Amino acid sequence: MMSERRWALAVRVLALLSAVLVAIAGLEARTIRRLRSDVQQLRNERDQHTSGVISAWTRQPVGELGEALRSLDRIFAEPGEGVGRPGGLCPDSHLDDEAIVRYVGGEFLPARAASRTLNQAIEQMRAAVKKK
Repeated sequence: MMSERRWALAVRVLALLSAVLVAIAGLEARTIRRLRSDVQQLRNERDQHTSGVISAWTRQPVGELGEALRSLDRIFAEPGEGVGRPGGLCPDSHLDDEAIVRYVGGEFLPARAASRTLNQAIEQMRAAVKKK
């Protein structure tokens, strides 16, 4: 049988252990709240950046987008400097929409949003096609 002194010591150790665990849980909760705040701030910054890029895209003249598509079609159709695919963006009478999204949406529009000239943006798109 345990003596009263041993029981008292066991209770004190358990109380101390419980206090330490409560303190650790409190610190963890504070850290989680801080991290949630940081994540929310990053999400807000991402949304602001995304909306800024999209608004820059919407300010682009429609004619420039058409010129980018025509240039991309020429790049794909050119046998020397381009890809050399018969039909350009429409091989076998099927539109290659992935190429349009990848190169116009991924190269041309961000370049124009970054205030590059039309020719610079088209050249950036051409360089990306050649890297492929």
